[in-house]
Amino acid sequence: MLAFPGMIAQQAEKAGMKTPEDPDGKKWDFQEYLHFGVFCELTLGRPLRWGTTAIQENADIIAAIPLEELKKLTLEQVKGKLADLG
Repeated sequence: MLAFPGMIAQQAEKAGMKTPEDPDGKKWDFQEYLHFGVFCELTLGRPLRWGTTAIQENADIIAAIPLEELKKLTLEQVKGKLADLG
C-alpha cells in the first residue's frame, strides 16, 4: 500500500504533473498542485498489485485532464477513468 505522497511523486512528475518540492510536507497547497492532489487522493491508502503499470497509467490519465475540466469533475468521475489498482 502506498501511504505517502512522496511514494508517487516520481510517477506524477514523469506524467508531467506539477509536484511540490516536499510532497510529504504538510504545507503544500492542494489547489496549486491540483493534478497531484487528485492523484494522491485516488492512489494513496489503496491496495495495489505490485508489478502492474497502473500507478503510472493513472498518473498519465490524471495529468492529461485539462485543469479547468479537472476543477469541474468529482473524484468519483475521475476515479471512473482510472486503471484498476486493487
